[in-house]
Order: sequence, then C-alpha cells, then structure tokens
Amino acid sequence: MKRLAPILAMILAGCNTTPVSTIADPLDKKLPNLPGGTINQPFSALMPKRETGAEAFLKAHPEYDGRGVVVAVFDTGVDPGAPGLQTTPDGRPKIVDVVDGSGSGDINTSSVHELKDGKLTGLTGRALTLPEQWKSRDGKYRLGLAEAYRLFPADLVNRLKSKRREQWDITQRNRRAELEQALKDWDKANPKPNKETFTEREELEAQLATLKALQGSYRDPGPLYDCVVFHDDTHWQAAVDTDEDGDFADEKLMTNFRVKRDYGTFDGEAQLNFATNIYREGDLLSLVVD
Repeated sequence: MKRLAPILAMILAGCNTTPVSTIADPLDKKLPNLPGGTINQPFSALMPKRETGAEAFLKAHPEYDGRGVVVAVFDTGVDPGAPGLQTTPDGRPKIVDVVDGSGSGDINTSSVHELKDGKLTGLTGRALTLPEQWKSRDGKYRLGLAEAYRLFPADLVNRLKSKRREQWDITQRNRRAELEQALKDWDKANPKPNKETFTEREELEAQLATLKALQGSYRDPGPLYDCVVFHDDTHWQAAVDTDEDGDFADEKLMTNFRVKRDYGTFDGEAQLNFATNIYREGDLLSLVVD
C-alpha cells in the first residue's frame, strides 16, 4: 500500500535553534573568530544569523529567544530524536507534543487478549514475552500489527525492499547450489538405485523444484511488528517489537508523547525514530514516524 504523506503537528516550545554539531572541523581552526565572539562551526553559515541581524538582536536582547512561546509546526515528518530539537536554551524540552493528523500511522489495537503461561500470541503469529513489571490493571492486553511498508517513508521502503531482495537472492542461490550438489553426490553414491532408495532423489528434486517456484513468485510483505497496548492504572502504555523477535524485554514502553516525550527506534536497516499516541480507550495506537 502506498504510504500517504502524513500531516504532522510538531509543537515546539522556545524555538531558538541549537548548533547541529559541536564537533569542530580542522579547517575551522584556521579561520578567525567572527565579530561578536561567534566561533566558526561546521554549517554555522547555513542559517544567516549575522546577515539578517538576528545575532546582533539576540546579543542585545538575550531573553528574546522564544521562551514562553509555543509554536505549532505542520509538516510531513517530525523526528523526535533530532539532536537540535531536544532542549531549549534554558534546558526545557523543545518538542511539547507530536501528533499524526493523517491517520497513516494508525494501528488497530482492538484485539484484546490475556496472558497464557506468561505469553501472548501476537497478530504476526509470534509468541510474545513481556517483562514481568508490565502489569495491566485488568489483566488484558490489546494487540496490533504494524506494517513497515505502510508506515515508513517511500525512500526508506525502497531501500529496504532492495536490501531484503538482495539477501533473499543470496540465500536462494546458496540453497539451490546445495541441492544441486546433493543430487550430484547422490547420483555418484547410487549408480544403480532401486525403487526404495530412489525416493531420496525424488525428494531432493522436489525441493529444488519448489525452490525455483518460490523464486519466481517472490512477494515481500516487509517487516511486520507486533504491538502491545495496556493500561497500567496510571496511563495507557504501548510497545512495539522493533526487532521482530517476540521478546519485549529490550523494547521501550511508552505512553502518549506529550506525557514523557519518549520515542523509540525501529531496528536494523531502518533506524527510524517514532513516537506513540494512544486513543479510543486503547483501541487505536498511533505511531508517528518521520
């Protein structure tokens, strides 16, 4: 399914920007300090603060840096992990809230289940293990399924598809070579096969034929992530199995972003940050991705 570009609201408090990087370039050491004591930093000229007079204005009015002001930014993507969007100049959180207003990150979590022998069966079919401290107030857990190819940005989806196809082809070629060699070895070891032993060769031939058929009907659903939502008697909580192993011990438990401003990261090739919001009494999980 083609991913619709979401309209995301990023609520910022005290929007004065901070440097993208504090790592000095060797060339910077050869450059003189700029007027006003500003040191040449990598990318410092990307924002023309001196040319527009902003630098001189802030030196004259250091308190005019956005403190006390909340700004709503409507954009197609918000990265809650961006270094320049973490804190304001006076140390307060810069992003107040992140909301997906398009519904492109909506996950249906209306499927309610209870633990059996300490485990849940996710909508992917995986056995899910939750940390013991993740206690639901009513013993019920809501399950959902997040599809990477529906959630992720188009460029990332294309890159993932290419990488996964490459790995698939390598695995298939290796397995095909193994089966072809096994057939040669069998023929060498059985120059005069009888009906009973010939079934072994037929099995190898069937495996090879199936392998070729699978290669011709290749379909990649993409990464599929199990989601768990429950109420801990204080807040609705959500977690995503970002590494697709069914073990939530290494996953981050998060509530609505505005409460704690937590964010998670999809593992592996994706390396994509996301935030969570939970609606409809736990029946809808919103994953806000860039």
